[in-house]
Amino acid sequence: MPEPGSGMNSMALSFQNAPPFSVPMRFFLTAPLFAILAAVPLLGVGELPLSRWQPAVIAATHFLVLGFMTMVMVGALFQLIPVLCGGVIPRPRLIAGCVHAALTAGALLLPFGLFSHQPFPIYAGASALAIGLLVFVLVACVALHRAPGRGPSVGNIRLSLISLFVTVCLGVYIAAQHAGNPWVQAGVHGAEVHLAWGLIGWAGLLLIGVAYQVVPMFQITPAYPASLQRYLGPVIFGALLVWSAQLVTPLAGPLLEPAATVLAGALLIFAGTTLWLQSRRRRRVADVTLAFWRLGMGSLALASLLWLLRDLIAPSAAAFPALGLAWGILAIAGCLQAVICGMLYKIVPFLAWLQLQQAGVKGAKMHEFIAAGGAQWQLRLHWLSVLLLLVTLAWPRGAVPAALIFAANFALLQYNLLRAAHTWLVRLRGGTGLVQRAPNSGHL
Repeated sequence: MPEPGSGMNSMALSFQNAPPFSVPMRFFLTAPLFAILAAVPLLGVGELPLSRWQPAVIAATHFLVLGFMTMVMVGALFQLIPVLCGGVIPRPRLIAGCVHAALTAGALLLPFGLFSHQPFPIYAGASALAIGLLVFVLVACVALHRAPGRGPSVGNIRLSLISLFVTVCLGVYIAAQHAGNPWVQAGVHGAEVHLAWGLIGWAGLLLIGVAYQVVPMFQITPAYPASLQRYLGPVIFGALLVWSAQLVTPLAGPLLEPAATVLAGALLIFAGTTLWLQSRRRRRVADVTLAFWRLGMGSLALASLLWLLRDLIAPSAAAFPALGLAWGILAIAGCLQAVICGMLYKIVPFLAWLQLQQAGVKGAKMHEFIAAGGAQWQLRLHWLSVLLLLVTLAWPRGAVPAALIFAANFALLQYNLLRAAHTWLVRLRGGTGLVQRAPNSGHL
């Protein structure tokens, strides 16, 4: 049961199926380190205007998308599939350990290879990522197939896993091109489609599916409209399929613009609906998770509007590179990373508290695991880093202070998560007189 007064709705959630705390936490504690690493290549970009095709930008993007976002999302799914969907992942410690090791190795090697133009780390990193993520997709899909849970959230998770499979396949193909394989010609369209499946399909559909549960649960809002829950995910997935047809046939040309408009419009509807629901929340006292979500949804709405109005905003082809980078900053740092940070500040204390309850440890409170002041400071640093990254588009020298603030931002997140893990361990071992440990405890 949730902590009294937490306002969480535990209906239809199978907390008894939750894996050990160490399973998701190994991913959560690793992820901020990659966000810090992403700042390193940006320190040497020089005074030239940033381009999405610069090796430093490509490396930083992959550190963030693979090392931070995918790391957290995979760790969260090890928790969500058993609890939210009722699916059983066998031997979660073993599988999570293997997937974590492969994802960590790949997220280190691939960006380094893309930055240095060395074939071996590209091949090694892409291979490790393919093995780790495809094993995870297989295990997750089998668990979902056997799961009793149904509904929009579960459907979106399935679509996001399919999107992850497509993203990995395209990524391996493009990595071979970067490594100099003469038989591979992915081209610009391949990179664009790969990016769309990764950000909109894998990350976006998972975010939407999880939001259907966690926004009403954690933020005490009304439920999302039933029609939106039913149709939004399939519409986005279908539009991605249509937009991806450009890889196989030139006849798809007339369909690309309508498909892109549908994608931008669907994301704008989701962002606007979420902000509207949050304005109607029953608990009027705001917290850091709500603030992170509002930053994320505001960034998503702005990115969607920029896409819908791109012909008016950037009538010349020369303006599109900067606009593309702005979309990337808003989507990755402004939206996805902000929402992930906000959810970590809610999910990690809740999981720590839940595991202590299941271990028979009484007396712990959720607010003890992460100090509110530390989370608020990280929120301020995240706001500042997003703004500085956007300023860098017009002021290239701003890349250095933007990278430093960005690194400090995620260093503080790392400290806050380590503090939560340490507090959980101390409580579990009975290291404080505030907690009385039940005789049958010992669950790890």
